Parts: sequence; C-alpha cells; structure tokens
Amino acid sequence: MSFEKAMEKLRKNLSAKAEAREEVLRLGRRAIQESGAAIISLHRGMLREADHLIAEVERFLSLVKQASRRERELGYHGLINQAYQEYCEAKLLREYVRTGKVLPPTKIRAPRDAYVLGLADFCGELRRSCLENIRRGELVKAVKDFETMEEIYDELMITLHAAPSTRGLRRKCDQARALVEHTRGDVTMEYRRARIEGMLEGMDKSPGKKHGLAASRMP
Repeated sequence: MSFEKAMEKLRKNLSAKAEAREEVLRLGRRAIQESGAAIISLHRGMLREADHLIAEVERFLSLVKQASRRERELGYHGLINQAYQEYCEAKLLREYVRTGKVLPPTKIRAPRDAYVLGLADFCGELRRSCLENIRRGELVKAVKDFETMEEIYDELMITLHAAPSTRGLRRKCDQARALVEHTRGDVTMEYRRARIEGMLEGMDKSPGKKHGLAASRMP
C-alpha cells in the first residue's frame, strides 16, 4: 500500500473515531439530563414519568456500550462515568420511593464505582426527602430518611477503607458526612419541637387547666 493510500485510510479511521466519540458524548449528556429529570419527577410523585425517563436513560447507555465495544477508550470517558452515576442515583431514588429500600449494586447494570459514587449522591436526595417530610409534619418518615442516610454513609466509609483508590469517593464521603450531620440537627430539632408541642397540648387538656386552676397559680 502506497503512503498516500495508507494516509487516506488513517484519515477515514480517525474521522470515524471522532464521529463515534461525538455520538457517545451526545448520548452521555442526554443520559445525564434525563436522569436529572427523572429525579425531579420522583420528588414530585410523578412515578410514571420517571419510569419513562429512566427507560430512555437505559436506552442511551445501551447505545454507549455498543459504541464502546468498537472504541474501548470511549467507555472510560469522564462524562460517561458521570452519566452512569446519575443513572444509579435515579434508580436508587425510584426504588426508595416505591419500597423504602436501597437498591443493591447487583440490581443495577452499571460499573461498580459508578454505583458507589451514585449511592453517595443519593444521600442528597434523602436529605431533600427528609426536609420535605419535616415540612409536612411527617416525622416518622423523616426519621426513616435520616436513618437510611446513616446506613448508607456507614457502608460508604467501609467501602472507602476497602478501596481507597476509588476515584472521587473520599470527596463524596466527606459531602455525605456533612449532609448526615446537618440532617441529624434538623431531625433532632423537629423531634424536640414536636415533643414540646405535645406536652403543651397535654397541659391544655389537663383537669387543672380545664377548671381554671392553672390560671389561678399565675403570679
């Protein structure tokens, strides 16, 4: 093969690789956008819409996987890793909204490091759910959100010690710890407020209050 023909073949290969890269990145960006939209839908109680969006994300990631078989390095691009993290976060939230349970890694088709990082981000969604339940006066649900956050954080720290080289995990763990601590303060404050409110209601219904005795003891 002449030099000119060899260069022509090389250019075609480079061009095809560039096109594949652009397509993979486009799909990755779409996956990130749709995962974010699914999370918003789940917080709004729009489960059917969330199911549709997550199905679209899975379709995008399937196409990414197919393209990566031809160009293996594309599967390791940072944006694709982020797409899988967002996908895992959306899947985790959907399962939690439906069943109150945390979806294990064996139930999500994603790289294990993406699952762990998505799990760390899921703590932020749990805090959002916890604060919303506090706002609604549903303290039992808020406490469950917080306890799930604590459980996830404990598992993340064990994972960090077992696999400290997992890229980005230490930073995610630091963020999760801050979320857990802030949420603990919010839940504790609401618990105390509810307890004081209950005590005051009990005083209002007491026999002494009913017969005006409480008022007679006022200085």
